[in-house]
Amino acid sequence: EVKGLVAFDLDRTLLRGSTVEAVANRKGFEAELALLRRKLEHGKLPDYAVSRALAKHLQGMRRGELVGLSGDLEFTPNAERVVEKLKERGYKVVIISSAYAPAAAKYAEKLGVDEWVCAQLEEKDGVFTGEVKREPTPRSGCRVHGGEGCKAAILKRLAKKYEVSVSDCIAVGDAIGDACMLKAAGTGLAYGGDPKMARYASAAIANLAEVLLYV
Repeated sequence: EVKGLVAFDLDRTLLRGSTVEAVANRKGFEAELALLRRKLEHGKLPDYAVSRALAKHLQGMRRGELVGLSGDLEFTPNAERVVEKLKERGYKVVIISSAYAPAAAKYAEKLGVDEWVCAQLEEKDGVFTGEVKREPTPRSGCRVHGGEGCKAAILKRLAKKYEVSVSDCIAVGDAIGDACMLKAAGTGLAYGGDPKMARYASAAIANLAEVLLYV
């Protein structure tokens, strides 16, 4: 029997750093990334537009190169133990992230999560085309994500898939892109100390081990 569902963001939540930042720093588009993020935070761009703009820099790249460029980022303290304990207690553990799937997959597999939903880069003849697909989330009404990749809508879909009430879901994230997911879940936990996130969350946590207090 599945007791509940715990959904984590990846970059700066389960990971100390950011996969897309690691790639941007190595490929020289970190200034554009910073600008796009500021526009996202101020409501001037939806999250999927950021994904699309950055994916153009990956055109012609192969999957293995992207995985390499995404670095060997460290997991956040206690991330591996928390995932293990949650699964032992009967919870499904998923990642819902705006990270590009090839980069996210290696960390998701290391953690042993049940599922991950990320931005999918289109490929042709083994190379990325520069186009990206996000899960369609029509009628989400999400201010940050709009009709593509709304984390709240994805959380609800996964809850239904695993036959779990949304009220028995926990969501953990650090940034504005996670706000809808934190609000939708029965328990939303803001991680990382950003005071702006408190309004969207049930509680703020400073250590991922605190997630275990809510199960």
